[in-house]
Amino acid sequence: MQPILEHIQAHLDRYVTTATDRVFAAKINLYRSFGYDQLQTSIRYAYTAFVSDLSAGTVEAMPNFLMRIGPQRAEQGATVEDILFGINMGVEVITEDLNATFADNPAGLLWWMQQMHAIVYTGAMKLSDTILKAREQHIREQASQIAEFSTPIIPLSQGVLVVPLIGVLGEQRASRITEALLQRISEEQASTVLIDVTGVPVVDTQVAHNLIQSAQAAKLVGAEVLLVGIRPEMAQTLVQLGVNLQGVRTQGTLQAGVEYAFERQKRQNAKPMRR
Repeated sequence: MQPILEHIQAHLDRYVTTATDRVFAAKINLYRSFGYDQLQTSIRYAYTAFVSDLSAGTVEAMPNFLMRIGPQRAEQGATVEDILFGINMGVEVITEDLNATFADNPAGLLWWMQQMHAIVYTGAMKLSDTILKAREQHIREQASQIAEFSTPIIPLSQGVLVVPLIGVLGEQRASRITEALLQRISEEQASTVLIDVTGVPVVDTQVAHNLIQSAQAAKLVGAEVLLVGIRPEMAQTLVQLGVNLQGVRTQGTLQAGVEYAFERQKRQNAKPMRR
């Protein structure tokens, strides 16, 4: 086994060059944007990790290398198949040379095949898992961004609007929501607005301040704002922070808020008109 290992180490530079030439010529989707030198550097890192595992008799360096590059490659739109195709081309370069050089050493070639398959298989599993997690995280981030930038203002009935908030409520987003809300209150002649914070992960002092400002702005144009969906742990946090909602009416659930809004509408409609 040692002669094969020493042969691989001695010819590593040639393997890197040959593999780079093949991968570059293959025009794999992932590597189309790579220059030759950039591709060669990436392949050298991969070979170095691979040979490190061969030398130590471990299956760690190569899988760890693939786990490190996985998220970056996922951002570049790479598939697991693209990366493994490149790895297989690199492995073929060594295998072809070893088969020609050590044809009379079947035990050594068997050792190479066993070690190579163990490293590549483990690396493929780690790579697949890493890219999958990276893509899931990317999807979650995109969903969060979409939710934050597309807060709907929903007419529930005549005079009642619902604003379901999802995601982090920062100052800029709160300002956009308030501006849109005031416009809709005017258009719909709404008298009651339900701001649902069920989908807001954290309500701290700043978030509470933003909500209060929205409520006060709505009040100036003639609408009462109800804050609904405050969870028990959220209420406890607000108390601990000493946050005063300053007269903003709250309800524990959206359903309770809707019932209050409808009852309020009934009372307003039942008031006799002044002559």
